[in-house]
Amino acid sequence: MKWFAKIFAGMLVTVIIITVTWYAISRIIASFQSPELIIVNNQKDTPNKRDSIKLATFNIGHARGGKINAENWRGPAKKVIEKRLSGIAAQIVNSSVDILVLNEVDFDAPWSRGVDQAVYIARTADFKYLVKQKNYDLSMPFVRVSAGNAIACRFPVKEVRYIDLPALSSKEDFFLGSRNAVLALVETPIGDVRVLAAHLDYRNEEVRVESAWVLRQVVLEDETPIVVSGDFNSTLPGLHGYEKTPSGSNAMEVMLSGGLGSAVVAGKVSEKTFPSSAPDRIIDWILTSPNLKQSQRTVYPSLLSDHLMLTTVISPN
Repeated sequence: MKWFAKIFAGMLVTVIIITVTWYAISRIIASFQSPELIIVNNQKDTPNKRDSIKLATFNIGHARGGKINAENWRGPAKKVIEKRLSGIAAQIVNSSVDILVLNEVDFDAPWSRGVDQAVYIARTADFKYLVKQKNYDLSMPFVRVSAGNAIACRFPVKEVRYIDLPALSSKEDFFLGSRNAVLALVETPIGDVRVLAAHLDYRNEEVRVESAWVLRQVVLEDETPIVVSGDFNSTLPGLHGYEKTPSGSNAMEVMLSGGLGSAVVAGKVSEKTFPSSAPDRIIDWILTSPNLKQSQRTVYPSLLSDHLMLTTVISPN
């Protein structure tokens, strides 16, 4: 039986080496990857003269539904996931969205049964252009986890750029990845508009503040109109869930100090988006530069995610 034990031990060591090597290579490759711009539908671009566009932001929570803190690894069957994604796409179509920002969207994961959620939603909702940016990207034999942010557009995307944000832990960032952002330059009927999609870390306001300073710098580096959108996990003074760092800083206040604006500041609307079952806080945001103005901001009730979708109509200011 000694020969059998030696063979088994050799096979086990080989499997471990292959797994570790595979994983290490996947993380090295991930560190050099740029955002991906793909065409999901082949319809022709048609001139569309309008004085406004409609943008939405939606943290779809890996399509787990409306349950808070649902576990990824216990994901439902593929048909259930696709039905939920179809519901998300239908909501987007019914709200006439032109540009869609998605957070916590899976590109490939076991709990999503291998469904590329960004492509599924974009294709079903009849978007033509899709930008995918990976926050988490790792693989081992028979297992792949890839998820992050996405921007779906009905208008041509001229440029895309990866925005590196501070991580809560350098070890976590090295071994798994961390929340980052993506910037797209979109050719819209109201002119070129920069769309910055971000998802800030939910665990620490200091990391969110550091990330906000990075986003603020991106906003100020160019006079092209910009929309900064996503789940920022931060809110403003006087609103439920407001946090400050020990030094007194707040991520939302940092971004607004960079010239971004939101209707919430003037107290004009209620935009509670989390949790979807009983919303009590505003953490999903659509912020715009002074050369843009917002109107008709709407939150759409549903249990398609633990967040609610927020839309706004954007026009030149």
